[in-house]
Amino acid sequence: MIGKCGNLLLCIFGLCCSVCFSAITLPFTEYLDSANLMSVSWGFDNNGGPITFQVVANTTGWVGFGFSPSGSMTGSDVVIGGVNPDGTVYFTDRHATGNTLPLVDAKQDYTLIDLKESGSTTTMTFSRQLQTCDTDDLPITATPMILIYAYGSKDTISYHGASRGAKVINLLNYAGSVQSAVNYSYFDLTVTNFKVPHLTTFYYCKIVQIPSFSQKNHIIRIDPLIQKGNEDLVHHMLLYVCPFNKMISLDGECYFGPKSTTFNLCQSVFAAWAVGGGAFEFPANVGASVGTSQDPLYFRLEMHYNNPLATSGRIDSSGLRFYYTPHVRQYDTGILETGVGVVQQYLIPPGANIFKSYGLCKTSTFPSSQKRQNILTLFNAAYVAVQKGETGQFHFTEDFFGDSIV
Repeated sequence: MIGKCGNLLLCIFGLCCSVCFSAITLPFTEYLDSANLMSVSWGFDNNGGPITFQVVANTTGWVGFGFSPSGSMTGSDVVIGGVNPDGTVYFTDRHATGNTLPLVDAKQDYTLIDLKESGSTTTMTFSRQLQTCDTDDLPITATPMILIYAYGSKDTISYHGASRGAKVINLLNYAGSVQSAVNYSYFDLTVTNFKVPHLTTFYYCKIVQIPSFSQKNHIIRIDPLIQKGNEDLVHHMLLYVCPFNKMISLDGECYFGPKSTTFNLCQSVFAAWAVGGGAFEFPANVGASVGTSQDPLYFRLEMHYNNPLATSGRIDSSGLRFYYTPHVRQYDTGILETGVGVVQQYLIPPGANIFKSYGLCKTSTFPSSQKRQNILTLFNAAYVAVQKGETGQFHFTEDFFGDSIV
């Protein structure tokens, strides 16, 4: 009788899980690697409920997936699962303290929904709360997160070798694939096999040219193209407009040496990406104009490489991808830069405990220069010496530069 009841309960539980899983919607999908060997699909309740993932890997061995604060193993929050040769499954919530096998969490906050093998692939479906209140887990927030993955050919969990990687995705504010624009194409602006110096930080610049167009087009989306394996190396990318009337073949260190004089002629920001960011898609009625006589053709691509261990021999070909369409949208977009410019002549007095800088932008002429202004997004940038920054609109008063405004 006990055995029959046990079997009955198992059947009910299996039916319940099957019904629950069939009701789960996973509207978003991304490949995690350039070879399309591993993908993740996900969905969540906008009311703050759990988030569900489905990881598909081209292996019949163990599969690891999780989140990292930096793109490396240290501090990461992962799950590892698979199907044993005898058909039993294994699945654990873990955390990594270094480049070693992640430790099993004392509190298991991931719920396994389904785990199966089919042919040469393993599919692992599971869920968790956005906030688990577990110090061994990372919270899932509405900002871009670094997803990490690894897998092995066997079920014995061992070193993954080259079968690993990372990708930045905004899970809760996902841009997804390109909007259903009619007749869109893309072009890439990248560096080419650049040998990154074995320095802790380096700014590399290259003059690039976009394609020539016979008519006005609109850029509708900008994607980062981070070379696989360099997610920890590429810190940010900026694209500046150049005032050139012909192509200049030039690349090298951005801000020092004889080439910096030419690079500094390109000052207006056209596009930007920084670590933790993802794709930027314009609203359906907005685009960035290219192809007219008034639009730029030449740019300075700036790459900032963060190499804290000063590792040598690293090669990079990262950059940006621009999707565009000849079907021009209702509005052109532009960029307004505010703040304090990054120039070598900017000096902080020696010995100062605190030093306030003010970048002022007179907005009284805006109504006459622009018929309509709507802010699409804000990008903030500050460097190592900055402790705090604020942007706002103020009316001039006698004490405008007093302590009340930082």
